[in-house]
Amino acid sequence: MMKSFIIILLNALVLSLFACDRVTIVGKGVTVDEDASNLIEKSREIILTKPDSGLVIIERALKLADKGNWPDTARSDLHFLKGVGLYCKDSLESSLQQFKLALQEATSAGAYNKLARIHVEISKIFEVFSDSENAIFHLEEAIRVSDSLGTNSDKANAMMRLGGIFNDQGEFEEAARVMVNALELTEKLGDLHSMCALCTNISNTFSALGNDKVSLEYARKALEVAKTACDTPNIAVALLNLGILHRGSSSDSARIYYEATLELQLNHSLPENKLKTLFNLGNLYWDQKDLKKAAQLYDSVLVISSGIPMPQGIIMALSGKAAVASESGHYDQAVALYSRALKMADSLEYKALKLQLAEHRYFTDFNNGRKAAALQSLSDWMLLKDSMAVNEKTNAVHTIEKRYQIQRREMEISRLQEARHWQEMKVRDNRIIAVLSVLSAVIAALMAYFYASLSRKRKEAYRLLMQQYEETSRRHALEVKQLLVSTTQPDGPEASPARELIRKIHDWFQTDRPYLDPQLKVDQLAEKLGVSYRMLNTALKEVEGSTFNRFINRYRVEAVIQMFKQPEFDMIKTQAIAENAGFGSVNSFYEVFQEITGMQPGQFRKMLAEKRDD
Repeated sequence: MMKSFIIILLNALVLSLFACDRVTIVGKGVTVDEDASNLIEKSREIILTKPDSGLVIIERALKLADKGNWPDTARSDLHFLKGVGLYCKDSLESSLQQFKLALQEATSAGAYNKLARIHVEISKIFEVFSDSENAIFHLEEAIRVSDSLGTNSDKANAMMRLGGIFNDQGEFEEAARVMVNALELTEKLGDLHSMCALCTNISNTFSALGNDKVSLEYARKALEVAKTACDTPNIAVALLNLGILHRGSSSDSARIYYEATLELQLNHSLPENKLKTLFNLGNLYWDQKDLKKAAQLYDSVLVISSGIPMPQGIIMALSGKAAVASESGHYDQAVALYSRALKMADSLEYKALKLQLAEHRYFTDFNNGRKAAALQSLSDWMLLKDSMAVNEKTNAVHTIEKRYQIQRREMEISRLQEARHWQEMKVRDNRIIAVLSVLSAVIAALMAYFYASLSRKRKEAYRLLMQQYEETSRRHALEVKQLLVSTTQPDGPEASPARELIRKIHDWFQTDRPYLDPQLKVDQLAEKLGVSYRMLNTALKEVEGSTFNRFINRYRVEAVIQMFKQPEFDMIKTQAIAENAGFGSVNSFYEVFQEITGMQPGQFRKMLAEKRDD
């Protein structure tokens, strides 16, 4: 999402950069071929949508520029566009070099009106590298240049980004100061949409500082500005923010704001924004112990998240439902929901969210007096915290390595001018490399040990899951066998109509295997057996304690596992096996398989293969 937002900003900046200073294709009295001008226009139009094609065109234009003695302003524009294209291709270091060339050319040509925008683009790359020091430096340069030229729009844009960096660093007082100044500029410019965003960000900053009074003032101001601009999406954002701020002090006011937000979001908001409102409203009802309404809202979040799809929303909804189940005394259901959310967060590598879920799982076990389960949950929680600490160290090393690569390239450029200075820097760099090599080796050894330990634990967990499933499967098969025998023996107990009906179904399923047909529906089964749809469902619930879908899916999963066990199916893809077993949808197959066995099909298949080899 952040990358998409940055690309949109780049698009706007590219258009404004060329709109305010059109390239002149004349140099030293020589008019360059007009085809070159067409190349610039064409590259500007396609650089964001087709970076590869745009970069080819820009390279041709740069060659023409060299031959035609173009002015530095034109070359600055071309390097800027090339930097944008490389950024879209995730070639961040090359993009940074092009923006620096654009900065150099613009400075040489005295095109100071371009400098602020280029500084902002350079700061974005340093933000990606987590180099906040350099990002802040370039944003401050953009502010200084814009201030000297009186270009308030560029200055406000740079100050907004600078405030965001300060917020990310936890420097909330500095962030508030910068964003308040930016708000004054946007008010002079009459940019209502930017004012809405700024007021909301300032409100959140003061909330982080614990100043709820000022936070509410800016939240209300954001709402007033959004209403003045008739900006319905921003009105919804402002109402949601007000609801969040009122949650702790006045639940009734918070509910009013949330409900007003939902009303606006019916036709004017993205599903992601609606999810936030529904989830926060669910939290409010949970605070008030209205668990039924809270559960309904979490269910809505789950449905919308699944439809988008938005995995993080699904995890949030599962967490909320687990909290409701725990509060309602349904401990097993709460644990199952937390486990499902944890598995999903783990598969998607949502580490922070996974840590929060592990914490909730522990307190659920602890508060329900399950000491053994709580001890295991606590162990899992601590293990996850330790692993995240190791990952943070690894990321820090990667960041240092990236910063080092950038510094080394800059030193290579300056080496021709300061040969003696380069020798001194080279000695220092060699020392840094040695330290980084030792640090990398230590971290690599720690990571290898951690992943080996984690792999052993996962393998043991999967083995236990497989044993549990096989035991459950054996018990169910024995129950089915007893049902078939007891209802067919002459001297056996008299079978109830429901048990007789279920016996017929099992007999038919084991004889003709109709479940292999993905189009088989419950009404077709009822019609074949000569009973009503309701009677069939009632019998399944009474005898099997199951729905039709779960009943037929158990047979299909068992069919898949039987094919997994046969060596002749080793070369056949899991998707094809699932289709042969009657599953019409790959997604539903994976979900059903994991729900019944507790494992993904691929892992189950791998464990069977290892068991067979042993």
